[in-house]
Amino acid sequence: LIFILLAFVLILVAGLRPLEHFRDTSNYLKIIHSDDGLFAAEPTLWIINQVNKLLLGGVDQVFFLLYAFLGVSLTMLAIMRLSPMPWLSVIVYLCLFFVLHEMTQIRAGVAVAFFLLAIPDIANRNLKSYLIKTALAISFHYSAIVMILLYFISPSKKRILTYWFLPIIGFLVATMPSGVLNFLEYIAVYFPRAISSKITIYLALYNSGAYETLNIFNLYILSLIFIYYFSLFCISRFNNSLSVILVKLLGIQIFVYYFFSILPVFSLRISEFISVSLIFYFPNFVLLFKQKLLPSLFVLTLSIAFFNIFSLSIINF
Repeated sequence: LIFILLAFVLILVAGLRPLEHFRDTSNYLKIIHSDDGLFAAEPTLWIINQVNKLLLGGVDQVFFLLYAFLGVSLTMLAIMRLSPMPWLSVIVYLCLFFVLHEMTQIRAGVAVAFFLLAIPDIANRNLKSYLIKTALAISFHYSAIVMILLYFISPSKKRILTYWFLPIIGFLVATMPSGVLNFLEYIAVYFPRAISSKITIYLALYNSGAYETLNIFNLYILSLIFIYYFSLFCISRFNNSLSVILVKLLGIQIFVYYFFSILPVFSLRISEFISVSLIFYFPNFVLLFKQKLLPSLFVLTLSIAFFNIFSLSIINF
């Protein structure tokens, strides 16, 4: 009951927030007041906007409230169903992702919620269920197309050697930006038009000098690297395939952050999408230890310390 009440409060907080203080609001307002068709952005955005206009009076705040309802309720459902320590997962969610996803990147917020629900399908090799959730996630945000590749992660503890080198490979690639640019130019033509056009825009912005350099030695990513290698060293102590998948997702997140660091918007968008798995990863990390208090406090401290990165820095008061 407390869990459900908390979800209800979070929906109201996210959906009834003062819109002028959050990034991306102006872009959403332009979209919902335009006459663009179904595929001008992700199709669900048009559908939700039409539902709001035809049935709910077309009030701007209601549009954001609908997204908050979907993002928060699906995420809390995933936590309640799948986390071994739900309240720790809730704290990680509130500190690292709530403001970012439910108040700013609202389309991505719903997409990553479907990703959270789909992670067990990777461990259980349930392709049909995974594809349904992937399709739903993509319909809310095109960045969810990365989920197609993530299904091929093996839940086996034996196939782990590559993952020891992932952050190192990503870091080395970050020192050779021209290779990444050529790679993106090559693969762009194989994506749907809506995605390939965004890649083309990102590349054009880079060539015009619009992007600031991404800090690849920031404390957040270094902390994750330390935790990641500790987890790899203790991989035999993880007691289920879902935990193994979560460790590997952390490695892929770090790899993507470095690999695409030449294009910050690309690096952050994909790595942030995968990083939502930390909501499940941290509780499983705590379960590695016999005494749960100290590692729980460590996770709490880390989450609160990085609240500024993911939350306060995107609120404009």
